[in-house]
Amino acid sequence: RVEVAEKYRMLYRVWDAPLTLGEADFPNVQVHAVVSPPGAYVYVKDYAGSVHLNPEDPLVRLQASSMAYLNEVGVFRPGYYGPGLHQVNYTFILHPPIEYDDESSHLNLKLASSHIPYESVIIVVKEAAQVEEVYLHPPTLRKEWIGDEVVIRGACPEDQLLEVELLLKKEALSGMKGFPQRVEDVKAKTRLANLAYTLPYYVALSVKYLSYLTVTAIPITLLYVYWRHGRERRYVTPRYLSYPPVKRKPWLVNLIFKGDVSDFDENGLYATLLDLHMKGKLNVKVKEPSKGGESGLQIQVLDPRGDDEYENMVLKFFSENAFRGTFDTDEVRGLLEQAKSLEHPPSNLLKIKNELNSLISYRNEETVSAFAYSGRKRLMKLLPAPGIPLALSILLMLVYPYVRGVAWTASTLSALSLLQLALALAYPSTLFGRWKGEHYKEKLEWDAFKNMLSNLAQMERYGPQDLSMWGEWLIYGTALGVGDKVAEAMRKMRVEMPELNELAATPVILHPIIFTPIKTMTPATGGSMGSMGGGFGGGGGFGGGGGGAR
Repeated sequence: RVEVAEKYRMLYRVWDAPLTLGEADFPNVQVHAVVSPPGAYVYVKDYAGSVHLNPEDPLVRLQASSMAYLNEVGVFRPGYYGPGLHQVNYTFILHPPIEYDDESSHLNLKLASSHIPYESVIIVVKEAAQVEEVYLHPPTLRKEWIGDEVVIRGACPEDQLLEVELLLKKEALSGMKGFPQRVEDVKAKTRLANLAYTLPYYVALSVKYLSYLTVTAIPITLLYVYWRHGRERRYVTPRYLSYPPVKRKPWLVNLIFKGDVSDFDENGLYATLLDLHMKGKLNVKVKEPSKGGESGLQIQVLDPRGDDEYENMVLKFFSENAFRGTFDTDEVRGLLEQAKSLEHPPSNLLKIKNELNSLISYRNEETVSAFAYSGRKRLMKLLPAPGIPLALSILLMLVYPYVRGVAWTASTLSALSLLQLALALAYPSTLFGRWKGEHYKEKLEWDAFKNMLSNLAQMERYGPQDLSMWGEWLIYGTALGVGDKVAEAMRKMRVEMPELNELAATPVILHPIIFTPIKTMTPATGGSMGSMGGGFGGGGGFGGGGGGAR
């Protein structure tokens, strides 16, 4: 059936086996007759590439010769086929290889392998009395013994192997036109080959049904996990809050309350530097830019003892990587420039970059566990449900191409299930977990405080005289990711804080030092006959190919 006008000119049937118009001295498929739709040319391009056309037309011959595959027979209409049903009847005489021994004979016919979807397949095997066993590929086809015939019915998806394998009595050999070859133990080879074929197919089918179940069960499971573990107690909190809900370390505010629980970033480092500067544990100083250059930053550690693990890490880093007693960003810039002319970066530059990366990706599971249960651990336990079917389906497609149609569906459904879990994992971990104690209320209050620090109009309600308040706002605003807005408000309101320039410039100057990649110098470097078929089991049959349109 053609659905679209002016799209198809050729309706064809192609074979993997050699296609001939007459008999040959090798296994072949012989074209016996073709009944074409009105106004169409019948063409055959045989195994040798010769084109036979009826009726003859030089232009059509040229087109058929250039467009048709080897071993192809079809009907060509120069003016395209219009929408509707176009029936083509092909009659072929098969001269296949036939295996036999003293007890049985064996015939394996691959009727199609690369083809359009066959919605209805009917295959009739005559002289059923000669048939001992019938093996169908795909196994979803149904067979029925009716009188002296074996009738096979079913459907075959696109590019799915369509094959009928027959184990026959020895006497059937005399009534078949083919090319016999003696093979020992035909019956055992046939049964073993088909066991090897059907087992992966049914495994793929089981994986497919499992994938259907998984893609349905994952959303239901996620809803249950949220209902059981993710719902929080309701609290009433103001939209804006002008003070920190709890006096906590800036790095901890960044780790727990800025975004998702345990998502630490560079703002935690910046806020800690500002806090340590205000406490007198280190001194931050902005350097005047050199001619045509950028401003630098000097950080001098005054007291190496911090109050907690993270503060000690920060103080230790700036102390150990000091140049003549002071950490200087210009020195790091110099090392980055120096690396561009070297094949390998300086070892001290690698050390600085690695330790900076540790400072901006700090993790402390013990601290996090005191505030909330992470829902991601629960979701991670669900990953094998779609992950195992996906891996199995991909493996089946790679090892057994004939189950591709079934396994592809399974892999697609499993990938969809994984996508559902990936989206769930992308949400805050507390969506499927839960805050401990009253910390969810505190989280809402920190959000309200962040809202206030993001709103210039709200900050303008407070005078510039209280320097300690503005300093606290700048530190916590930096930890919450809105320090630039607080610094902007301080400048507009002319807050007379001596350290404002240093505090506001710290994130701006440190950011490129942290995130500029190390670049080094790259060293220069010097400078068909078709398939005869005739095997046992699925895919080993004689014939192949399939029907199509172009």
